[in-house]
Amino acid sequence: MNNMKKQRWAEFCNPLALLFLILGIGRWKMEGIKTYKIADTYVKMNCMTPFMLRQCASYAVEEKASPDQLWMDLCLQKSQWEEGKKRGFSPEMVEYNYTFVQFLQNILGQGGFCFHASAVQVDGEAVLFSADSGTGKSTHAGLWEQYLSDRHRVVRLNDDKPVLRVAGDGIWAYGSPWSGKHALHTNAKAPVKALVFLEQAVENAIRPLTAQEAFPMVFSQTFLVKHDARQRGQVLRLLDPFLRQVPAYLLSCNISQEAVEVAYQTLWKGENK
Repeated sequence: MNNMKKQRWAEFCNPLALLFLILGIGRWKMEGIKTYKIADTYVKMNCMTPFMLRQCASYAVEEKASPDQLWMDLCLQKSQWEEGKKRGFSPEMVEYNYTFVQFLQNILGQGGFCFHASAVQVDGEAVLFSADSGTGKSTHAGLWEQYLSDRHRVVRLNDDKPVLRVAGDGIWAYGSPWSGKHALHTNAKAPVKALVFLEQAVENAIRPLTAQEAFPMVFSQTFLVKHDARQRGQVLRLLDPFLRQVPAYLLSCNISQEAVEVAYQTLWKGENK
């Protein structure tokens, strides 16, 4: 086999090159369309990359949404793939970012929103740890798993972008495939017990936040297109009951078991756990 043939064969065997070959032929859209159930919404997606196929696998369902059920279509069109390729993004990034942006915009019209936090379920109730990127929310959530798992059932619902729903029976947190760089998520849901904002400190201390204090912090960590007036209105309508029903705290903490105990004892005080 001469060098030119070897080069062409290598390009054909490259999974990413093969993916774009499939996209160019135009057969890709109808292949692999599946139904998933994410945050109690039926979602149609044509996942193509191994990463998104893995992320979405636990959300796959056989049943289809009936006309009276919540659903959305997140299938990528050829134009989105081509635009992402022109911008230099990998197929994984194109698929992950496009489906997430479409999901967060659609879920706003269905009583939910995506929030920047690490959501941990403890004995059936969810605690949201939120902070600016790099503060250590994933690290702190990991401490809860490390130090509480011997006494409680601890589950990481979503490590970066849990879905929150405002429902008649409270505020619920859901796992989702869009879960940040650590890709930690669980297909489960739990009522939200508390929202805890984190800040780094030498000593551990926690205090409650008033709604006035919490609102700008919550709004800044809510995913939306900030310049879209319609989305802002949808978010504000959802944040009103969220802030009224979910107690918010500020936890100044270091990386220690004591940080976990200080927060846990405050959130579950008087419940003899």
